[in-house]
Amino acid sequence: MDYLSKINQLQEHGEGYSIDYLPLQCLDERYDDLEVTNFENRLETFSEKIARIARTFMRRYGNRVFLHERSQDKCLSLCKEGADLIDQTIKSILEKEQTSLNIIFENTKDMLFSLDSFCQLNIYNPDEEQLELLEDLAAEENLYLKRI
Repeated sequence: MDYLSKINQLQEHGEGYSIDYLPLQCLDERYDDLEVTNFENRLETFSEKIARIARTFMRRYGNRVFLHERSQDKCLSLCKEGADLIDQTIKSILEKEQTSLNIIFENTKDMLFSLDSFCQLNIYNPDEEQLELLEDLAAEENLYLKRI
């Protein structure tokens, strides 16, 4: 199975979660305004937090990293690249609208990290251990893990 098929399969059929600055429900009626403010003023901090979470998983689990440029329909594998490039790539993706980063973690049960310009990290198909780690890491970074 090629990587795009695997990514699509995990996104369509895997249990989904997202990590975001804001909880799923916010009591403030200006929820959308809060999201825009967070995006405009905290992009660099958010990208650093997401990069730390991604690097933690990359150190623990076997993975393949793909950068996908939608406008050119091309894929670049970042599997052998260092942490600095991953950090720069995550920040760049959050600033653009035409790029996404997908990390497939290949264990007994494949899991997918998917990041695009919507300023949230989507996670598909984590097992129990991975979900517990996600909860802990999100809490450490003062972010919210929510089921999608």
